[in-house]
Amino acid sequence: MSIQGKKIYSKNVYFAHKLLYEIAKKASENTNDNPEQAIVSLIFSFNCLEAFINETIGSSELFCGGRRTPEEKELFEQMVLLQQDKSSTLDKYKKSKKLFTKNHWNKSESPYKEFEILRNLRNSIIHKPPEVILGELTIGEGEYTYSSKYERPDNELNQLAQVGVIGSIQGNESWLDLIMTTQFAEWCCQVTENIITNFLDSLHEGKFKERISEQMSLVQNG
Repeated sequence: MSIQGKKIYSKNVYFAHKLLYEIAKKASENTNDNPEQAIVSLIFSFNCLEAFINETIGSSELFCGGRRTPEEKELFEQMVLLQQDKSSTLDKYKKSKKLFTKNHWNKSESPYKEFEILRNLRNSIIHKPPEVILGELTIGEGEYTYSSKYERPDNELNQLAQVGVIGSIQGNESWLDLIMTTQFAEWCCQVTENIITNFLDSLHEGKFKERISEQMSLVQNG
């Protein structure tokens, strides 16, 4: 029997969030010699989280089929709508948190507070005006005092300084100088791992969780 002309099908699936995470991770490893790589870690860590929550839709379609609980089906439907509406990454994580745990996103608790810090610092680089530091000195009366013309992410910086991830702003230096360290870059990567692990752990036990975790986790078991 000839098989000439019969079609053979294959499917390869690539998840961008893993590539983005690897970029962030490699940048963190190079920050000691190239401090600016810490900013690469920051931006790509959050990009990884953006891609991950979007790719859960594709993972669900490709690998889970109809084997979903009502909550899992609702998550899939809600994520599709959020995608269509171009909703924020934060809204998508909040929605998933509510669906699977019945609890609200609490930005005062880990790992959600670290997510908020990561997000706000990234947005302060990408979406905000340039940093302008104003100095004032009264002749004969001491040293310059400094203030920022535009809003800086002082709340986030203070939180990181309190736990020893970064130092404190001194004089007229830029806040970007504070985050260009290996410690900060590693913190960004760890936050990304923690958020994705938290999402996957929150799923109900079953085939859906098993397959998505297998395909999407950043942490390999075994």
